[in-house]
Order: sequence, then structure tokens, then C-alpha cells
Amino acid sequence: MKRLSDLIDNGEILSIWEEYQAGATPEARFVKELDKLETVLQAAEYEEAHQLDLQEFWEMGERSLVSSISKEILDVLSQRREFNHERGDIR
Repeated sequence: MKRLSDLIDNGEILSIWEEYQAGATPEARFVKELDKLETVLQAAEYEEAHQLDLQEFWEMGERSLVSSISKEILDVLSQRREFNHERGDIR
């Protein structure tokens, strides 16, 4: 990452990446949370498309999402997942 950042912008990208990795700012923590939420969204899509049960991804979301908006989105996705389970669309 350092080499790439040095080639492109003299280290600015590396600085932002390190801020993200460390969760050093509210913005970095929010982006990390969006990344986790996106993982749950992918799990939801894979479950529907391939009739799988990817419970471990849902559990990660429940453990790690802290903002109210992320929790609301997770709740809506969970309701949809429960509906799909009841219909037999997910094994």
C-alpha cells in the first residue's frame, strides 16, 4: 500500500488507509461499519440466489453493527430473511 500511495500521491492514500484501519476518526469507523453491513447484504443476496444458510455472516452483523441506521437496515434484512426461511427459499 505504501508503494502504491507513494507513486500516486506522496503518501496521502496511505495516511487515509491507516486512519481507516485504526478506526481513528468517526468517518473511519463509519466506513468500517458500512463495510460490515455490505458483507451482510452480500450474504442476503447469496442466500436468496443459492438457497444457502449463511448464519455466521448475520451473527457477525448483529455483533458488530452499532449505529442506529445500520441496525435498522439489518433489521429490515433480517425480516426479509425470516420471510424467505418461512417460504422455504433458504435451507
